[in-house]
Amino acid sequence: MKLEPRDFNRVSFRFGKLGFEPMGVSGAAYGTLIARIIEFIVIIYFIYKENGVLAAKPRELINFSKTFLKKYLDKAFPVIMNETFWALGTIFYAIAIAKISSDAVAVFQVSNTIFRFYEVIFIGFASATQVMIGTNIGANKEIIAKKYAFMLIRLAQIFSVITLIIILPIIPFLNSMFNLSPDVYEMANKTLRIIMYFSFFKVFNLMMIVGVLRGGGDTKFAMFLEIGSVWLVGVTMAFLGAVVFEFPVNIVVLMIMFEEVVKFIFGFYRLKSMKWLNNVILGME
Repeated sequence: MKLEPRDFNRVSFRFGKLGFEPMGVSGAAYGTLIARIIEFIVIIYFIYKENGVLAAKPRELINFSKTFLKKYLDKAFPVIMNETFWALGTIFYAIAIAKISSDAVAVFQVSNTIFRFYEVIFIGFASATQVMIGTNIGANKEIIAKKYAFMLIRLAQIFSVITLIIILPIIPFLNSMFNLSPDVYEMANKTLRIIMYFSFFKVFNLMMIVGVLRGGGDTKFAMFLEIGSVWLVGVTMAFLGAVVFEFPVNIVVLMIMFEEVVKFIFGFYRLKSMKWLNNVILGME
């Protein structure tokens, strides 16, 4: 497993490596904060050292028109609401899982932690897609932006299947890296497999919401799609499975995953409709 610099900070403070006293969870928090500060300083240094297009003067950072501000908020506010209510939804998933048992919480956390290593690849795909689509729309190259949207989604899904085939056989090994009891280990294997089986839908949804919809300026639809799927389907399913029917954690996770199927259906039709393609910079000069 490759560790980033901020991971070394967390390990050093939390477990007392490199001469530091063990600080537990507080140490992980301090390490993360210090790493983010260093990361910020390094980024600012290289931006202004190269004197590129991002090296703006303080006056330029606040020099914008009312038209620009209005359009910016019109597109940015839905993204803020999207991320806020998505994050709240994940908290309610954890609350529902905690209603089952402490072992269920461990299974859920381990499975999600491992899946993040898979998902981070496609977060990069989606971010690149957003830039490529937005840049071409802004340059009045809508046809190229459309081609990129379909091509990059298809590429990401092909890559997701290949990665899935590689990861599925080694799931027991991945879970063995955690200090789990035999029962939790077995349930974690089942739960992670369920999450991975839905990765085709999850990758499509990630590419659509972060890449295509935001890149195309269709942030309001992305907000309604995300919030509606998480709260009307995912959270509802989580509490039905955990509290009402008292299912085991792997079945509850399976129920939660239907959120991704609903999101996929509406996202696919939005992609085909081409209503997501909007030039947000028109009239801003």
